[in-house]
Amino acid sequence: RHGLPRDAFIVGSFARRGKGQRMLLETDSLLAGHRERLHYFFAGEFIPERIGPFVAERPALEGRVTLKDLVPYEEVPELLSAMNAVVMLPKREPFSNSVIEAMAMAKPVILSRTLGNIEAVEDGRSGMLIDRGDRKALAAALRRLLENPKEAEEMGRAASARVRTRFTEAVMMDGMEALWRKLAG
Repeated sequence: RHGLPRDAFIVGSFARRGKGQRMLLETDSLLAGHRERLHYFFAGEFIPERIGPFVAERPALEGRVTLKDLVPYEEVPELLSAMNAVVMLPKREPFSNSVIEAMAMAKPVILSRTLGNIEAVEDGRSGMLIDRGDRKALAAALRRLLENPKEAEEMGRAASARVRTRFTEAVMMDGMEALWRKLAG
């Protein structure tokens, strides 16, 4: 329904511009031997207008990138289920619901080392953390997922389990209540 290829390894994000979409697309050139399998998907406010010209200037990406503006929230689970991995590389991120949603759906995630992201994943187990701007590390992380589908699946399962044990509404509310009680003395 959304025009995503069934036989590709789909990687991307649901986020506004500036969450590493361009860096991910620039890293494509470092993935020789895998490029024909990769398809990139990005959805978010003004994404087609902001990322589209960048894609148009790179013939190697032709036909391998899908850009969407905001999608209705009820379509997010369907789109996430079609994805093989989620990549979010912001400069700063206090905590990303988008990352937690991807993890809850058992998707392996590649994230930049930000305060929220280092809280969200256990590096190497429930996701992978890289330094923002490190294209070689991003390419290595993508290669790892592409070349080791069982490991990618295990990482997704670990991500889902981490969300269920650490980030449910009940767990988060209990943590906030404990914090407030401690601060109140």
